[in-house]
Amino acid sequence: MIRLILRRALMGIPLVLVVATVAFFLVQFTPGSPAAAVLGTQATPEAIARFETGLGLDRPVLVQYAEYMGRLLVLDLGESWLTEQPVAEILASRLPVTMTLATLATLVAMLIGILIGTGAAVRGGWIDRVLTGGSGVGLALPNFWLASILVLIFSLNLALVPATGYVPFTSDPAQWANHLILPVATLAIAMIASFARQTRTSMIEQLSSDYVRTLRGAGISRASIVSRHTLRNAAAPVLNTAGLQFVGVLGGAIIIEQVFALPGLGRAIVQSASARDLPVLLGAVVVSAIVVLIVNIVIDVAVAALNPRARIS
Repeated sequence: MIRLILRRALMGIPLVLVVATVAFFLVQFTPGSPAAAVLGTQATPEAIARFETGLGLDRPVLVQYAEYMGRLLVLDLGESWLTEQPVAEILASRLPVTMTLATLATLVAMLIGILIGTGAAVRGGWIDRVLTGGSGVGLALPNFWLASILVLIFSLNLALVPATGYVPFTSDPAQWANHLILPVATLAIAMIASFARQTRTSMIEQLSSDYVRTLRGAGISRASIVSRHTLRNAAAPVLNTAGLQFVGVLGGAIIIEQVFALPGLGRAIVQSASARDLPVLLGAVVVSAIVVLIVNIVIDVAVAALNPRARIS
């Protein structure tokens, strides 16, 4: 298992460096002057020139890239141009919000989706038909539209939960949960259909296997077969779906964190892009790539634990 983790990590490091490279050159060639955006519209040309010289922005792009990659290799993300605060500290305060949001949404969607998908595979009938029809609807709902509807119903009309804001868990666990209900629900609803469909497909495949017929012939109850055998064997494709959905949630967090005013990584990306605070923007992109790498490693380890044959692949 350790060898699997090391192999996946070594394969992922070049990918992170490629992401950092692409992000660096994309922000370099965006229109407008970062110095003018940071200093404001009242800044004089002399002030802008001094700012660019102080940060080395007047040097060739390849020189700036070499210095950036050199700092990145020693895990130095630089400092914010706006606040002069280390980028690592800024992102360290933002990342837990996004990770909590993505983790809770994925777990909620996985739990509900597995229950629905298992019921559709085992029972069939109207449950299967509802799943087939409802999954398409769930996948088609835009996050921003669904978020607006949930806020309108549960915050503005019923006043059951807050519409925006965030409270750290250490400050008030109850308020922390209340502020995350709508964001988590918004992200989970779209994912439930994917988990349900994948679970249904995997369970139908397992239930038609020879070992299931053998267990039935031995007098084992259907409930025992499903809970002890088929669910475990069908879990690997569902876990792979969980990894893909989690990565998708990280992208969707950019919209959701804006709608619900959550101080997460996605909102930091939007704010730094608007202010042309390039160190924070690049740092957020690199950290997101590292998170994706770690999530994929965790999924690979979980799949290998359920299916030993996957350890050699």
